Amino acid sequence: MNVLQRIIHFPQLENPKIFQHIQKAKTILPNVNSIASSPVSVPLIVQLPHWESGPWSACPNNCGSTKRTRIVRCIDPLTKAEIDHSRCLASERPETEHPCRHSHCPKWHKGEWGTCSTSCGPGFAKREVVCRKGVRNEHLLNDNDCIATEPKPPEIRKCNLKKCTLYSWRIGAWSKCLDLCKPGEQRRRIYCVNDIGKKASPEMCENGANTVKPIETRKCQTDKCPYYWVAGPWSSCSRSCDIGQQFRQIECRLRKDIISISNTNEDYTDTAKEISEPIVLSSMCMALENKLIVTQECEINSCNARFHWNAGPWSKCSKSCGPGFKRRKVRCLDKLGGRTTNSPDGVDVI
Repeated sequence: MNVLQRIIHFPQLENPKIFQHIQKAKTILPNVNSIASSPVSVPLIVQLPHWESGPWSACPNNCGSTKRTRIVRCIDPLTKAEIDHSRCLASERPETEHPCRHSHCPKWHKGEWGTCSTSCGPGFAKREVVCRKGVRNEHLLNDNDCIATEPKPPEIRKCNLKKCTLYSWRIGAWSKCLDLCKPGEQRRRIYCVNDIGKKASPEMCENGANTVKPIETRKCQTDKCPYYWVAGPWSSCSRSCDIGQQFRQIECRLRKDIISISNTNEDYTDTAKEISEPIVLSSMCMALENKLIVTQECEINSCNARFHWNAGPWSKCSKSCGPGFKRRKVRCLDKLGGRTTNSPDGVDVI
């Protein structure tokens, strides 16, 4: 067993402090002989109480936070017996506990975080987290082996490197159509800007959320034209048999809205009245795409037929305004133009 030895040199024994040390040594070591008080330097070997450590206990086989322990005693250097711990220096007392290192315990091993999935804006980063054991962590285990002692660390985390610059299409107003009655084209300005209003390359907007660039041109709507064609009724066929011609008149008119006339003092509700639409010069409608035809072919019967229908002219309308009807005579004639005995008079209402 080791014995702590300390060599103390006293330059002069008559020094009061030296006598105090000697007296203390006598209380610890009663057999120390008296020391002469003559002023002479004498080396003095003093054996003081010391700490003595026992062997470490074995670490438990189970995993987790475990410790090993040992017994530490304060020993009298002469009797080799255990004495009160206060007789030994507390600052030199050895450890009585030490954590165990279990190389066989499974542990989580975390890899380095990967790069963010986006260069700007919200994204995520990944890393590998696996369960291993062994002196050099050479054994790869199932995750359940590590989860039993510790929850699995996260493999994904959010990341946001910087704020993304947003791009959008800036849309201008449509140009005016020069003539609502003629086929034309309207235009507007379309350009790409960032989130502070600065112009950017169109590709920046096409690659963003607004991938489809708005249209820059469109046809003028001729249905807004205030003029339109009005066709009259077709005339009778120019021939009584075979192919002939029919004619009709067309007029260019100025549109007028339907206005509602309301009179709460009467017994009727809102009614509509069409204001007369005046006829204007035909040149006002010439630009319209849907110009009406004024002639067409007609065929009533073959001239070689034994009988054929013969229609007379229409009479005047039965009313000067509102719904009415017209009459005409329709006869069945033979080849020579003679009327057959069973030829009826026809009445058509329009």
